[in-house]
Amino acid sequence: MDTISYVSQESNRNVCQANNVVPLARVKATQFSEELPPLAVSGSNRILCYTNKKPAEVTLLNRIEGKKADTVLSFSVTHLVSMSELTYVAAGAQSIVFLTADLHADGAITVSSVEGSLPDPICALAANTNGTVAVTTTAGQLLVVGSDGNKVSSFGLPSTPKAPIRSNVLAVHKELQLAVVPGKNQTALDIISLNSEKSILSKPWFPHGDVPADAAYIIQNRQFTGAAAGSRFVLTTAHRNTELRFWMLSEDNNMSLVEQLTVTTQSADESRSQTPRLLTVNQTEEYVLLASTTVPSIVIVELDRIAFKASRVTDWFCMAPALFCVSFIRKVKEAKTLSIDLSAVIRTTEQLTMFTMDASRLAGSSNLLPLTPMPSASNNAGSAASAQAATTNVTKWFGASAESPMIIPPTSVSSSIAGNKVTSSSADAQFVAGQAAAALKEQSAAFGETFSEIDEKLVSLQKNARQITTTFQDPKLKDEAQFAGREFALRNKHRLNQAAGAPTPVQPQVTTGGHVVMTPAQADLMQGVRNLIDAIPGYVRTATAESTKKLLGGVLPQAVSRAMSAAESVDQDAALPKLTITEGMQTFSAAIDKIQQSQNNILKQERATNESLCLRMVPSNERHTKVLQTSKSFLQSVKSELSLLRDEINCTKKIVKDIKTLGGAATVPVQSAEEVLAEAVALCSSGQWSEAVAKVDALGDLPSLMHLLQSDICTEQRGTITSSSTLPLPLMLQVCRKLANNIAEQPGNVPFRAKWVHDFIVEWDDKLAELKTNDASQIAALQPILEEILSNLNSIDLRNTDRATRNNLKLVDRLIQPLIA
Repeated sequence: MDTISYVSQESNRNVCQANNVVPLARVKATQFSEELPPLAVSGSNRILCYTNKKPAEVTLLNRIEGKKADTVLSFSVTHLVSMSELTYVAAGAQSIVFLTADLHADGAITVSSVEGSLPDPICALAANTNGTVAVTTTAGQLLVVGSDGNKVSSFGLPSTPKAPIRSNVLAVHKELQLAVVPGKNQTALDIISLNSEKSILSKPWFPHGDVPADAAYIIQNRQFTGAAAGSRFVLTTAHRNTELRFWMLSEDNNMSLVEQLTVTTQSADESRSQTPRLLTVNQTEEYVLLASTTVPSIVIVELDRIAFKASRVTDWFCMAPALFCVSFIRKVKEAKTLSIDLSAVIRTTEQLTMFTMDASRLAGSSNLLPLTPMPSASNNAGSAASAQAATTNVTKWFGASAESPMIIPPTSVSSSIAGNKVTSSSADAQFVAGQAAAALKEQSAAFGETFSEIDEKLVSLQKNARQITTTFQDPKLKDEAQFAGREFALRNKHRLNQAAGAPTPVQPQVTTGGHVVMTPAQADLMQGVRNLIDAIPGYVRTATAESTKKLLGGVLPQAVSRAMSAAESVDQDAALPKLTITEGMQTFSAAIDKIQQSQNNILKQERATNESLCLRMVPSNERHTKVLQTSKSFLQSVKSELSLLRDEINCTKKIVKDIKTLGGAATVPVQSAEEVLAEAVALCSSGQWSEAVAKVDALGDLPSLMHLLQSDICTEQRGTITSSSTLPLPLMLQVCRKLANNIAEQPGNVPFRAKWVHDFIVEWDDKLAELKTNDASQIAALQPILEEILSNLNSIDLRNTDRATRNNLKLVDRLIQPLIA
């Protein structure tokens, strides 16, 4: 088991891009106490469920359409979970209610509820299979409640404590029907089977020793390639969700601790503390999010793919401390790509905000390094002796002294900490190999330091020799040396003559240009000094090379062979360090992050500069001219329409007059547009949608068609009209063509008409695609109409429309393009 610590610092927090921070709703939390119910997100990541300004008000928000529905309950909500895509469960005190959302075609939401009551106050709530929820109560009972609010089953917890239960720890594995529940005391947890209503553990389980657990989560679907088949994985937290422990439940129902991760926060005065955090696991079970409730920080832990442990930890800035947090995978489909990003919804004291993490910073190499490796627990009495023997062998092999600090690993850990017990032979062998490698590394470092000292001495000797040579080559210094030599020779000669009592023989002198320079003895001495200085570097290189070869040949082969033999004797493969957790790779990753941050800052500055330049370059007169031109064109179109209408009225009057003048001919009554609309609305009320739309379409009048679509019954039954099973295909295309005809000339009606065209095309998309695949001739006959609709929609100036209309027009263009291609 590895122990890992991560420090959250303000200077190292990543900042989300501006376009990835989306405020969803302004909701204050002044009416709540310290216990705020959590946020729930649907399976499709589209509907968010949360408590509103008061504890008894629940809101369901469509985060894509921006529409919401509120409902008021008869109790204060303290627990909130998501059951399915559109079903949520809220509970508080002794009441529970099932909320079902109905999502309409226009994005509107309606809520229906089923309420029930329980015999005891609720401690914890968790979603179960088949539309049921598991509930633990203060009386030590575990209840399974159905969607109708009634109990399906109930039983007492096998390890019910004498005192009332106050722990809110509850996690359910839906497939295996296993539940993590409180144990016999406040620090113990138990795993029970919902089928047999009994504990599956053979002994008490204390996941965090003497500290109570704050939360637990069972991995539902994800598997790890390095784990044994049939293993299950449990995540527990303590110390206000700052201490995470990763547990593995083996097939024989034994718990073993894989890794411990501790998250601390460093403040401005460089003091570290374990600030409270909120735990959430995303739906793909790839990331664990820890949102701080005191500082604006979200620590994201990426799980490893091979083993159930942390692989990479990143820290993100979230603008304000979080009251609750939920995460999901956000999929955004572009023209030719599909981006999948991790998103989190944070509720602060002021608002509800969605953050999308930058994938380039979220992913990367591992940045976690174990602090102190801890072996699995074992009660074998010989573990200490074997570890001491291993230390002695390592000392004997690699020459370490008995006083050198050798780390002796703990050989016995309490079962409440380590859980599953294994034999100590493998751990001792791995310890021997680890100590051998450490000793070899220490000897290599010592040899490197010795070699560096030799190299420094050689460089110093070469510098001294160079200085001496320079001194002899300097003319001024040469003359001073010759003068000092002559004085010394004269004094020495006089002293020798006085001691011998004999005349001093005159030695020949070396002359240069008639001047006396040195005697032959002095010249030989200087030449010997020069030769010695020239030979020193060669001697030093030869001696260094020989000593190096001798030292390596005598020590290194033996150390390497003994380390290899120790590694071969290990029963299990020794854990090798990962390249991704080395200091060099971490430094390289940090440098890449800094470069990306600087590039993002430069791009933001350039974008702001370009936008300001563009605004200054476009004169206001030009915008006014465009507005005037648009107004004039619209006025001209109105005048032309009035002229055509006047001509049609005159023509109609003439025809009526001619009919009246005919003798004996029966007069045909002509219905007005108001009468046709009244009959069409009556047909819609009786469910004859096709006949009603065809009757209005026969008038050939766009205002009549818009009046029909704006009626109350059409607004309420919008999804029914646009359904592919209501209108025939030619009539639907005729309606869309009329709505899109000259749409750009009437800017005020663009949102209404574009929304109807969007709803028709979206509902008919699957049927048109199927028609293109099965009947190419028919779709070819419809392509001119589709091209005309798309051409009219593309003529709209998107700068004068709102964002919802722009999104509708883009989606219609994306759906029609494959049909006319």
